[in-house]
Formats: sequence, structure tokens, C-alpha cells
Amino acid sequence: MQRFILGKKNQITLISAILIVLGFFGHFGLESMFIFNWSLIIASILGIAPIAIQAYQALKVKVVSIDVLVTIAVISAVLIQNYEESAIVTFLFLFGSYLEQRTLNKTRSAIKELIELAPKVL
Repeated sequence: MQRFILGKKNQITLISAILIVLGFFGHFGLESMFIFNWSLIIASILGIAPIAIQAYQALKVKVVSIDVLVTIAVISAVLIQNYEESAIVTFLFLFGSYLEQRTLNKTRSAIKELIELAPKVL
């Protein structure tokens, strides 16, 4: 289950973004606190899942990583009923992770192309 969730991080990020937009539209466009709260709660739960899994894996090897701190922050925000903060923090963290992975993939690809251009010397 952990691999499945971690493998779907990009999709979770997109769904979280859609839910956040829906929540703010519900609040400001439709003036519905029900839509606002529940879409942000769902976005928070979806967003925290991969982060909490990584936090758990870090704690198993006795490391306090940024994932642990974000998990604590999101749980605390939900407990004080600050749903917009918890949803936005999870989205930004997941989106940052997506951008980091994309940058690493482009860097690896560029290095591979450079290695292929290098002359073969015996």
C-alpha cells in the first residue's frame, strides 16, 4: 500500500490542487462553508498520506526529517481547524517534491547526453 501511495504522488498533488481550488470557489463563489471545509479536509488527508509514509520511514531509522515536521504541522493545523493551512502546506510540499524530481530527471538526462558525446579513449 505504501508503494502504491508513493507511486501516485503526482496524481495526489493534482487532486489536492483541484480540491483546494474547489474549496476556495465554494467559499468565495458559492459562499458555502460546507464545500470549503470538506474539500480542504479531503485535500489535507490525501496530501498528508505520502508525506506521513515518508515520515514514518524516516522515524524507523531514527531520523527527524522534514517529512516528520510537515506531518506534525499538518496534524496540528487540522486539530485547530485551520483546514486551508493544512491543505496548502501539503500541496506546496508535494508540488515542491514534484519539481525537485523533475529537475533531477532533467539533470540526469543532460549528464547522460554529455557522457555519450565524450570521445571513447582506450
